[in-house]
Formats: sequence, C-alpha cells, structure tokens
Amino acid sequence: MTPTKHLFILLVTVCLLSCHWRTKDKQAENTIAQKDTAHLVNLLRSYEPATFKGKVVEQFYKNAGAFDWYRFPLVYPYSIGCIDVTGYGRIYSDLDRTDYDKGGGMQPLSDYFDQFIFDRNHLVGTRFKDPFSSDTIKYVEQYFIFSFHNGTSKEIIGKQNLVKKLKDIQFSGDTSFMTINDYGNRL
Repeated sequence: MTPTKHLFILLVTVCLLSCHWRTKDKQAENTIAQKDTAHLVNLLRSYEPATFKGKVVEQFYKNAGAFDWYRFPLVYPYSIGCIDVTGYGRIYSDLDRTDYDKGGGMQPLSDYFDQFIFDRNHLVGTRFKDPFSSDTIKYVEQYFIFSFHNGTSKEIIGKQNLVKKLKDIQFSGDTSFMTINDYGNRL
C-alpha cells in the first residue's frame, strides 16, 4: 500500500471513531432526559388528590395537546394550556375531559403567566402581558397564587409580599421560577 492509502485509511478510521464517540454522548444525554421526565411525572402522580389516587388516566400525563394547543399537566385535574406558542399560558381544568386529542380547555382559571413554581397545593405564576392586552398595561412584580384544592387565585403585588405569602401558605416547592417552555422540555 502506498503512504497516501495509509493516510486515507487512518483519516477514515479517526472519523468513524469520532462519530461513534459523539453518538454515545447523545445517547447518554437522552437517558438523562428520560430519567428527568419519569421523575417529574412520578412527582405529579404523588401529588394526586386522595379522591383521584390511581384513577387518573395515563393520557392526562402524556398528552401534549393537539393542533395549535399545547398542554402541560400539573396537579390533577389542572394543566397549563398555551395557544400557538409556549411562551405564556393559562391554567385549565381537565376534570371532565375524556378525549385529550380534541384541543384546548373550555374556561381558563387564571390570568396569563410566563413563569411559575408549584408544589402539591399551589402554583405561583408571574402575570404576563399577553399580546391581546393594551400597550398601557404593565405587570411589574405581579404574581398570582392558584390553589389546587379549590381552583381559586389570589393576586400578589411585590416580591416582598410574595415571599411573605409563600411562608404563610407553607409553600414547599422550589422557589426558582421556570418558564412554561422549560417545564414542557422536562416532560
């Protein structure tokens, strides 16, 4: 064999080995993401109210929406619904839903929000100026606390008031706000 052929074979071998090495990294990343998804879904299942424990259909946790409707499960029977984009959404109830492939929820239960935190009892959302609001509306440090027990919201203005209210309600979740898109990526 000529030196050129040896060089060519060496180059092809290095390329093949480097491609295989990158594939292994991608497989490892996918495995981590799958564990994260399973952990989050198991956490949501552990938050199911006692009256629904073990009765929630699998589609509640797995269905991501239909058409231009994005859906992200929360504590049963609630989910986040987004239309067209996952940058902002509202809370909806899936209590009487039997077909998750039909599209969006009927009546929103919250204002628009773009970031949130939650535990088994409450969701805290940062109010968001949706594209349909007038240009004069400004939401600076405006939040709402949604109760998973009774489906009601309470508005909170100011970060200091929010911190105080979280202590009052004994909020046990992570207090680092996440975007709806980040949450959707974990599911």
